[in-house]
Amino acid sequence: MKRTGKKIVAFLVCFVLFMGVAVNGYSTYAVAATTKKEVKQSAKNQKKKVLVVYFSRTGTTKTVAKKIKKMTGGTLFRIQTKKKYPSSYDKMLNTAQKEQDEKVRPALKKRVKSMKKYDTILIGYPVWWGDAPMAVYSFLESYDLSGKTIIPFCTSGGTGIGDSVKNIKKVCKGAKVKTGLTANSVSDKRIREWLKKNKVIQ
Repeated sequence: MKRTGKKIVAFLVCFVLFMGVAVNGYSTYAVAATTKKEVKQSAKNQKKKVLVVYFSRTGTTKTVAKKIKKMTGGTLFRIQTKKKYPSSYDKMLNTAQKEQDEKVRPALKKRVKSMKKYDTILIGYPVWWGDAPMAVYSFLESYDLSGKTIIPFCTSGGTGIGDSVKNIKKVCKGAKVKTGLTANSVSDKRIREWLKKNKVIQ
């Protein structure tokens, strides 16, 4: 009986030690797995999906948009109208003025795939007659932008971005339209500062 009792005690000790190691090992694994999951989720939350949209006739706005795309790591998208604008600058301005007067929304060639996945949209354009080209409004009115952050930038020979931002706010109901930038003659450093100010990059 004594020998049997010792065997039982020894077995129980071994069993308890084994279970302790097993439970501890499982707990360590569970904590590690949870921590890893939390880190991934945190990184996902912090990394905003950025879309850099631009309308450019001569390439000036395109150049700025490419810089912003590189700085933000965002996706680049070009607004293109189905009907081309006149190659003559004066005729183009006349066409642009007529579109503004009649509030025309030119038909566009392409749409953004999965707009829902983007949190922040930086949209660039030249200023025509004190406002964004009507093609920009065609783009903005083609999607539900509620809850998104819209950040305009423009290139201009004279007029600033102010009036166009006011008009963009009118058509982007439910979105947060932030501080715009007239970017054709500013340095890369100034563009980065603007992006940081608007919390697009750190």
